[in-house]
Amino acid sequence: MDGTRHGPGAWRKRGRPNGATAVVVFALLTSGAGPALDSEKGAAPSHGPTRVASDRAPGGSASVLPVPPGATRELSRLQKRIAARVAVGGTAYTFTSHLDRTTGRIVLESDAPADVVLAVTGRRATASLPTPAVAPAVAPVQNRTVNQFHRRNDDSPFKGGAGIRAAGATGPCTAGFALRNSAGNVYSTSSASCSTTGARVSTESGVSSHGTVIFQQPAVDVAVIAGRPYGGRIYTGNPVSTTTVPVVSAGDAVVGDSHHCYSGRTSGEVCGGQVVSVNGQLCGGQSCWGPLLVVRGGALPQPGDQGAPFYTKDAAGAHARGQVFASNGSLCFVTPWRRLSDALGLSIHTG
Repeated sequence: MDGTRHGPGAWRKRGRPNGATAVVVFALLTSGAGPALDSEKGAAPSHGPTRVASDRAPGGSASVLPVPPGATRELSRLQKRIAARVAVGGTAYTFTSHLDRTTGRIVLESDAPADVVLAVTGRRATASLPTPAVAPAVAPVQNRTVNQFHRRNDDSPFKGGAGIRAAGATGPCTAGFALRNSAGNVYSTSSASCSTTGARVSTESGVSSHGTVIFQQPAVDVAVIAGRPYGGRIYTGNPVSTTTVPVVSAGDAVVGDSHHCYSGRTSGEVCGGQVVSVNGQLCGGQSCWGPLLVVRGGALPQPGDQGAPFYTKDAAGAHARGQVFASNGSLCFVTPWRRLSDALGLSIHTG
């Protein structure tokens, strides 16, 4: 078998000499036909009132272009076409797409060969993706005699940005924000890819229990952890930092703002990310996820950073914007704060 599929899923994977993979990106200039829709004006498409963090209000930026006529409609057609193919046959490749508000172009990136990209999307590649930078491997902390608390060996109340490990998981992940329900109960979040419901979670060092996973929502890539005290603070600094800042609010990301940060157990705190789109889609395996924030700039998240808090920061503290979902070697993808909050029915727990 050469990996070729026949029938409806024939686009999925094809035999390639020497296993070579063409990594491609193409930027689609919009057709200019039809009216522009309003889902790209600065905040994520939503239902219900906008919830904006106190540090910034949604609106214009000098680097943000108006939505070209017909762009939202064309992007929607492209994303639906890819999602339909994935639903039928799955994919051995990754496809990401978004409308970049800093260039006014629809961009699709994929690690599929050029002929597969053409078959799936009906468009030819215009450029190659750069080789992704990979952070140096950092070994997890395993010393159970450690008594200095830091990002990899968190202490109660447990904080966002800390390294955590779920029973049965292949590697560590990162704790997200602390969230609370209307009764005042406080929970921790992380990525749904890091654990299963009912799994016991420990700090990365293994010294302390971080709680138990009580709920997962794979469509939003979020897991809820309960059973321990969780504080409204997140780690800053390097992967073994002891410094933290309070979380003071939560709200929608602003397109064009280049002051975003994430804080992960592998990369530590990384700032300088610019949100270029709020309608990103990522497809791989048997699923597609979206809408996602698309972030350009700053070091990309590495394995172990999934679930990391994504935020802006000022003198008061951190303002939640979402949770790190994935990166594709070129861009970072983030589950928006609104999707997390709406999916869980929880609000931010401040510090």
